[in-house]
Amino acid sequence: MEKLGVKKGYSIEEIKEKLENIMEDRFEINIDKLKVDYFKENLLGSYFRFKARDLVYILIDVEEVFKISIEKEEIINGNFKSLESISKLINRISFL
Repeated sequence: MEKLGVKKGYSIEEIKEKLENIMEDRFEINIDKLKVDYFKENLLGSYFRFKARDLVYILIDVEEVFKISIEKEEIINGNFKSLESISKLINRISFL
């Protein structure tokens, strides 16, 4: 049963907004200047050019902001490679 005053689950729009805030705050990325489909880009690919340690920072921020715990299997299975895959993962976990 859900505790009174504690929200369970996030909408995709809420997740996207919070992920954009993480990107802006952590990496000083101006979201408004990114291409339209940036959400699907591989974070380690040529568009973002993040390093593995950057994904660790994103993981820490995501777990803190969304009050969730992400299992290493989710990362190994490719569920943490783009903002789109991360948002789907958050959506799925936050409704558990």
